[in-house]
Amino acid sequence: MPPRFSLALTQERQAQLNGSDSGALIVGNPTLSPELADEHKLETLEGAEAEATAIQTLLRASDDEVLLGDAATEQAVADRIHSARYLHFATHGLLLDKPRYSTIAGLLALAPSPDDELGEFTVQDILDLTQDAPLNAELVVLSACQTGTGEITSDGAFGLARAFLIGGAPSLVVSLRDVPDDATKDLMTVFYTELLETGDKAQALRQAMLTTMAEYPDPLAWGAFVLIGQP
Repeated sequence: MPPRFSLALTQERQAQLNGSDSGALIVGNPTLSPELADEHKLETLEGAEAEATAIQTLLRASDDEVLLGDAATEQAVADRIHSARYLHFATHGLLLDKPRYSTIAGLLALAPSPDDELGEFTVQDILDLTQDAPLNAELVVLSACQTGTGEITSDGAFGLARAFLIGGAPSLVVSLRDVPDDATKDLMTVFYTELLETGDKAQALRQAMLTTMAEYPDPLAWGAFVLIGQP
């Protein structure tokens, strides 16, 4: 998907979605499978759970629209992902050199279930879910490590971000490196506060970075996130 084609696609999708009054799907701090946690030395993300509940309040989302801990399984995400205007994932993101179930690197950690014992929400899972039914979300936020990276090809990085673009999302907020739990919680809270006031995703992200920088001066704490697609 060359950049010019990506821009045209996101513009088309944004026009189709204007006026949507759907709700949200907010995922925060999924329970990690022991295998995934041990293999990648992952820890519980208390900040991500606080982030999810803060965003729930800002978006006035119902409890059914928020998946925390054990409830944040792939099946629960699949059941809700097509009906949400806002998709927010506050969890671990991984970029694997040799993915187990896909030829494309990149996954989000979700809670394990009998059908998915590792809790890996892969690029291929996203492509499969949206192949016949595109997303109705006007914004996808992947509040996790390295969600904007992927396998480098002749037309850019192919990973989680590209999968959601192909799946129909006109705008994404993704990270280009590892992100800290506490600072990310603060940044995302400011981002949604500004977005709801202005409707401008780019300006909201800029203000969130400036506000977070005042509290956490190290660029590693506030400089990882970028906006892809429509502002």
